[in-house]
Amino acid sequence: MALVPFLEELLGDSPLARDFRSRFRIHVVPLMNPDGVDLGHWRHNTGGVDLNRDWVAFHQPETRAVRDEMARIMAPDGSELWFFADFHSTNRDVFYTLDRSLETRPAGVLDAWIEHIRTSLPDYVLEDAPSDGGHGVVSRDWAWREHQAPGMIYEVGDTTPRPLIRQVAETAARGTMEILLERARQEDGG
Repeated sequence: MALVPFLEELLGDSPLARDFRSRFRIHVVPLMNPDGVDLGHWRHNTGGVDLNRDWVAFHQPETRAVRDEMARIMAPDGSELWFFADFHSTNRDVFYTLDRSLETRPAGVLDAWIEHIRTSLPDYVLEDAPSDGGHGVVSRDWAWREHQAPGMIYEVGDTTPRPLIRQVAETAARGTMEILLERARQEDGG
């Protein structure tokens, strides 16, 4: 419910989206656990393993596939991962971000991103739950350890009204584009 409107903004026809796509590539894994979900398990694959906790050992084929595909995509031209987003669901809306003391490339993205959502949606109670990504086992931590990428896990609340989920996702996508374009211009010297 959040991934689709987020992507619709990134892939839209707005001047912002077109500008963003002219500078950045977007890679999407729409559902990492199709066999587990088919059996009614959102977190566990058919082997009963919580894929959210396999981003260090990579024992499962699903997490290995994403890791290996990212390496394949980025290796030929030395691309950098500038933002990582993982969409989940739980009992309440929460953004599990990285601890701001961790150095990311580009720097300052998460603070700007959270501020963009808070400013754009002042009535939305945004829960930002930063944690140290250095030792964690979730995807966001892997993105930081391997690529120093700012990242977050967006947990959509089970009872969050669907129009609000869409509004938050669209706002987050616009913020992502604006902030990353700004950082790219800064790196280009203007």
